[in-house]
Parts: sequence; C-alpha cells; structure tokens
Amino acid sequence: MPSKAIRGLWPAGGGSLIATEGAETAVRLYTRAGALRNQRLVEARPGEAGYLVASIAADAPLPIARSVEGRYAHGVSLLGYSVEGLLAPGGIVNWTIAWQVSEPGADPTASYHITNQLQDANDVRVAQADSGTLPTWGWAVGDRVVQTYTLAIPSEAGAGPYTMRVAFYTYPELQVQMALDTAGAPVGDSVVLGPLQ
Repeated sequence: MPSKAIRGLWPAGGGSLIATEGAETAVRLYTRAGALRNQRLVEARPGEAGYLVASIAADAPLPIARSVEGRYAHGVSLLGYSVEGLLAPGGIVNWTIAWQVSEPGADPTASYHITNQLQDANDVRVAQADSGTLPTWGWAVGDRVVQTYTLAIPSEAGAGPYTMRVAFYTYPELQVQMALDTAGAPVGDSVVLGPLQ
C-alpha cells in the first residue's frame, strides 16, 4: 500500500492557516495537537466549498508520544515520533515524525525528502514510506514540521522488536544528508529510532 504523507508546519513565532476542501486530514493533525486558535469558516460563492481560517499557536505542543534527539548535516533536528496501530506482521501502523529547522544549512534550491524504513529484529526492512518535505526556500530556523504516514507490514515480515531508520536526502539527486553527533561529526546516513512499541 503506497503511503501518502500528511504534513503540518508549526512556524517559528506562529502563523496562519487557510484550509480548503481536501485538507481535512491536515486540519485534524493541527486539531489533535491543539494548535489552532481563532478558527472561523469562510463561505465561498454559491456552489463552491468554503474554507477554514485559523492561527497556528507557536507554543502548541506537537502530536508526538516520544521525544528524541537526532541531527542532520542540512540543519534539521529530529524532535520526536508516535506510532499507532498493530506493529506486527500483517498490521497497519500510523507513523508520525516531527523535526525542526534548527540551524541554517539547507540548500534553498534543493528538494529534501525523508525516508522512514521500518526494520525487524534482524535489521531487515519490512516497510518503507518516503515523501518530500516542505519547500526549502520557505524554511526558517525554528520552524517545526510534523509528517504522518501509513505503513502496511506484510504478513510474511519478520517479527519485532521493530525500529525505524529515518534519513533525509535530496531529490532527484539522492544525496543523503549525514546524521551528526552532538559535536557535529558525521555518524552515519540515518538516525535509528526504537525499539518501537
């Protein structure tokens, strides 16, 4: 089952949201976190769908269950994740990852993608979801981003405990952004989260 990413931006300093028809899933992401303030529905012309206008609170918590630390060479830091659903062969899980633009470093002309690779107890990949992030030219230090995916675990997959390998890369060049340690030295091509529960 292909996975489509649902993305939400928590801008540094807060921001505004205008949501049109088709954005209901993303609005639920913000609502789940309690991030929307001053919501109002704006009617459209007859025969057209209206839209939601709201402000996004800068101090709203992110919809994640576990906090983590992980840094990448392009100025991004992982903040945390949540996993919900049946984490077993034949199961379906909703995976949410939160990250932040923590320092300058991203190429504003590059298109960065994120890969989430679910691995079994033997480090064999059993499911994967990739997607783009938000347009890099609009990134500001302090911006937080939440991305949610649905992953189907094949019934023939190996057993857990499972981990998630998270990496960023440029697209279409496929240049991996190295993971860094606390001193800023490269430590690999990804951050491994887990064991997941």
